[in-house]
Amino acid sequence: MISSVASLAIATAVLFAIGLWWFGTGAILWLDRQPRSTYGWSLACGVAVAIAALAALIDSRDHASVLSALTAFAGALALWGGHELAFLTGLVTGPRRTSCPPDVRGFQRFVLAAQTLIYHELALALTAVLLVILDWGRVNAVGAWAFLILLVGRLSAKLNLFWGIPHFTAALFPEHLRYIATYVRTSPPSPFLAISVAAGASFAGAEACRALIPGASPFTATAAALLFSLSALATLEHLFMLIPSADAALWRWAAPVTGRSAVTVPAASDAPLQGGAPLPRG
Repeated sequence: MISSVASLAIATAVLFAIGLWWFGTGAILWLDRQPRSTYGWSLACGVAVAIAALAALIDSRDHASVLSALTAFAGALALWGGHELAFLTGLVTGPRRTSCPPDVRGFQRFVLAAQTLIYHELALALTAVLLVILDWGRVNAVGAWAFLILLVGRLSAKLNLFWGIPHFTAALFPEHLRYIATYVRTSPPSPFLAISVAAGASFAGAEACRALIPGASPFTATAAALLFSLSALATLEHLFMLIPSADAALWRWAAPVTGRSAVTVPAASDAPLQGGAPLPRG
């Protein structure tokens, strides 16, 4: 059996991960819905937080304690949050900032869709490489692993959005990025969604088993529980694609559904959503 100390560490890690994920996402959505005149201050604060997060990650990588695992995890999510804030405010997106042409299909649509956010994706990839380099061979690599889970989950979600999902929550997109929603196809889910969910659940299960190994140290149990929680949440976000308004309901306090974003488009079209069509709610 696992020790009472390890059990407490696991419970703390799971609650910490869920709370940070939920509140951090909501905080970014809330900041993005403020007047655009506030974006400069928000981004400046985001840069300061990202610098502090990177410093915390560097400081914690040589320590194997519950606190160091939590610190590294929080640092990774703070760095990710900085990237998301830069994206949602429109600072770092891609060279294309227009809606999908109505006659575009297949690979051409994929290329145009990638052009709407390629700068952001490259920034995330470069940050992931940096964290892997910093954590390579260190006793505490929770930060790098957490960021990689977020990155893989994001790429998987983007591919599912491209290939088709039943529900897409445009309500979480700010007005100045609504053109990106026109590259999403509403349709029955592709087989890739099932593959994504199965892969995420498998990784989460493996981390859960690692956390529950008898004799595991509090650090090992905490690290595994954090990664289990994050991968399980990423898998849950994929399942939200099957449920109308699921993610919008979670963050309604930060991003209220109003006006045009509250219109639902039925999942029956093989074509991407067009600029003149109502946007789906999720």
